[in-house]
Amino acid sequence: MVFQREYDLCYHVCEKQYQPFEVIKYRNVLLLSTLEVLASKCGNPASMRDAMADLVKQKFDKSHEIPEDVDDKQYVVDNNITAEQLIGFGMDDDLCKWVLEVAGIDKQQNKRNYRRHLYELYRDQKFQGFCESFYDELKRRDYYAKNFFVSRLATSLRGTGDPRERISSTDYKSNDYIFTVADKINCLIKGYHEVYPDKPRRFVIDSVRNSMEILYLRERYNAFYMIAMHNDNNEVSMIRQKVSKSMFGEDWEYLNEDAQAAVSIKTTKMMNLSSVECGMEDFEDGRFYGPDISRCVTESEIHIAHHQLSEISDGTLENVPRFYTTAEQWMKFYALIIRPGLITPSRDERCMSVAYVAKFNSGCISRQVGCTIVDQNASILSVG
Repeated sequence: MVFQREYDLCYHVCEKQYQPFEVIKYRNVLLLSTLEVLASKCGNPASMRDAMADLVKQKFDKSHEIPEDVDDKQYVVDNNITAEQLIGFGMDDDLCKWVLEVAGIDKQQNKRNYRRHLYELYRDQKFQGFCESFYDELKRRDYYAKNFFVSRLATSLRGTGDPRERISSTDYKSNDYIFTVADKINCLIKGYHEVYPDKPRRFVIDSVRNSMEILYLRERYNAFYMIAMHNDNNEVSMIRQKVSKSMFGEDWEYLNEDAQAAVSIKTTKMMNLSSVECGMEDFEDGRFYGPDISRCVTESEIHIAHHQLSEISDGTLENVPRFYTTAEQWMKFYALIIRPGLITPSRDERCMSVAYVAKFNSGCISRQVGCTIVDQNASILSVG
């Protein structure tokens, strides 16, 4: 069986050559960049905590662009976080002093020293624990507002370099700071090499939502692969389950009618936020610092569908495509990254490759799209 042979080849390569990846969480890099800015502006732990509390009040509030809209109870969010609570999350004097020390290093004269200290700070359990506790609290208060907070924070850093700045949908900011977060990720990767010079550098960046940052990282790393995850129309149910777990600690199916209604409202707002982040309007208007997930998907080299065997309706595996589950798809792509040419492309991949090459015949600068028409046997009938 051809598929079984290909599966075995990929499995054995991963079994013998797989090495764990270092995970760089984008949202944690946002907090790291924020703390660095606050350290340079404030100068002492107490002032840093006060500034952080003010930042939460400003951005963890879904109605800051329309403050008069106070009748809608869905827009009322508890955004009051005290300095004592921040200490409880892990932003104590020790962490703040560490950030102050890193922020005080001359980045031009001591690049290697700065990168090494930055990575050590990022990977330390104290900082990681603060990030998890901080985001868990925001998620507990309002799952949607937490995601909106992260989106606003990222846009402010990419648009102005200062997390405290407000950017509305009508603002036009300079693109001078667009790589603020991407440059911090680059420093972390290089800092890892400073700390572990003999170890291979394999990282997962979770997750980039700006296409210009993808170009920044791709130019610096030959082995950079952008991976797009597709939910195949299951996005609503997946978000609904996440919101349900966050709000009530139970799956959607076990909630009563009132609880399901509350979850549905939050899920709708999450889908609206996702639509905004997928939009192309900001990019086409020259506001390159905003999220543009649609372009990120377009820039991706690898596409993985979120599948599980439990989704098969009839319970049989006869008609399941090869490398069906998410884990199997990743196993195949990882094996091909390590051993290029290990297996031949599937017929869908072969036809998509032809369509990808055909797009370069387009004279359109902004959007080039190729197409391949095939019959039921995947024989190519036309290309354009």
